[in-house]
Amino acid sequence: MENTRGTSLFENGLIWFGAGLSIAEILTGTAFAPLGFGKGILAVIIGHIIGCLMLFCAGVIGGKERKSAMDTVTMSFGTDGSKFFAFLNVLQLVGWTSIMIYDGALAANGIFNTGNWVWCLVIGALIILWIVIGITNLGKINTVAMGALFILTIIMCKVIFFSDASGVKVSGDSMSFGAAVELAVKDGTVKVFNNAVLTLKEAKTKSDYADAIENFKRCKKFKYNMEKCDKYIAECNQGIAKLETKAAYKRRGIVVAVFVLLFIVFLKTPAFPMVKGMYHQSQGKYKLAIANYKESNGFLVASGNMKKCYYHIGLKKEEKGKLKSALINYKKAETKYDAQARAAKIEKTFITEAKPGDVVIFGTANWVILDRKSDEKVLMMKEKVGKKKRFSMEESESNDWYESKARRWLNTKQLKKYSDNEMALIVVQNYVQSAQDSSFPEYFFELSKAEYEKYKDLIPAGENAYWLKEPAQNSNEILCVQPDGTLKGEDVSNGEIQLRQACWIDLNKSTEISADAKK
Repeated sequence: MENTRGTSLFENGLIWFGAGLSIAEILTGTAFAPLGFGKGILAVIIGHIIGCLMLFCAGVIGGKERKSAMDTVTMSFGTDGSKFFAFLNVLQLVGWTSIMIYDGALAANGIFNTGNWVWCLVIGALIILWIVIGITNLGKINTVAMGALFILTIIMCKVIFFSDASGVKVSGDSMSFGAAVELAVKDGTVKVFNNAVLTLKEAKTKSDYADAIENFKRCKKFKYNMEKCDKYIAECNQGIAKLETKAAYKRRGIVVAVFVLLFIVFLKTPAFPMVKGMYHQSQGKYKLAIANYKESNGFLVASGNMKKCYYHIGLKKEEKGKLKSALINYKKAETKYDAQARAAKIEKTFITEAKPGDVVIFGTANWVILDRKSDEKVLMMKEKVGKKKRFSMEESESNDWYESKARRWLNTKQLKKYSDNEMALIVVQNYVQSAQDSSFPEYFFELSKAEYEKYKDLIPAGENAYWLKEPAQNSNEILCVQPDGTLKGEDVSNGEIQLRQACWIDLNKSTEISADAKK
């Protein structure tokens, strides 16, 4: 069965009796000491009327309805609204409990000086134990505790009201009631002074010096050894100043050490050569900057900045008329600024000046000039044999160039190696409708048999066989140029045969790309 036992009237009385005699209540009461007894009592009465009026009304509602405070809140604000007030209640309880724990720690540390934080932990643990045991199981323990608390209260009252305290005056300064009681005890001032001197001699922390200063100030209020108190207070302040200076140097040392460590780590990271590269770049030392950026292995902005350096080197080379070197640097700059347009312009210049048999740079490779027409159209072919590629994927496929996989690859994926500015110079051969392929322009092609025979003296020998676009006698074979220059039919699915594309360049076209063309 569920335990429905509650707390009795007597047990509830003990709980609230303990709350009335708590350290927090006593310390709060001492704050009214400067007002005097009459004004102090009046302030307490008025404060309780104002502070408890709403609580009394809420209690009346709860009594009539036989519900707790949180339940009555639900009646007015609903379930969701009551959660907000429950949260506020929890929040103030957390704050009040924290104050109670701290005040209790201060009181306990005055008896057993083990450190406020130790007593905070002990009192917190006792509160948790109290929660675990439950209020309904603390009847006897609570009776003993409240009895002891009451006896201690009587003893404290005797000390306050029956000891020789005629010399004690309540000052308007911020002095606690407990401190006044301490000084009212016979020889209390002497004890406080001696304890302060001892604390000063053994002081190791700012807190120790602060405690000593506070005790010396208490003694001064009662005009005990005032000159010595001033002297000792000055010593305390000097001690605090030394500790602060020491702490400041320690902090600076830590900062310096951390900075040095971070700097050493920084020197070992890719960030360091990148920063050096940025510095050299700002000084116009682009080759040094590139070397630094390469050392950083593309860290952060290193790759992009390196391309910018290549571009600026290209500009300088172009200004000096060193077009080949400028072209190489513009190629390395890739898409930075107008590098591609400048590269294409220089490539066009070289092609314009070239004769059949000359080698020029275009895109990412070297090309051999094969023919030059009167209308400024130039035929060129790659200097070296390219990628191994099957003419078609299956033996059963046609040996028709226009339906081949090789043609599609050259005019789709291969185009990515060339900039828009370079593509603007290439002559589009034709558009072909086929069964397998949709319409697409032909920029690159393999030579026919007739073209090969015409230009073979200008074509460097290849290290491997490469495709022509001419069908062989068998339906599944294509003519290939062998390394010795002879022609031989090879199966369309032979994966060891390489491509060696050719293209026509129109020198009448501009390398500049309009905005519409780019779209």
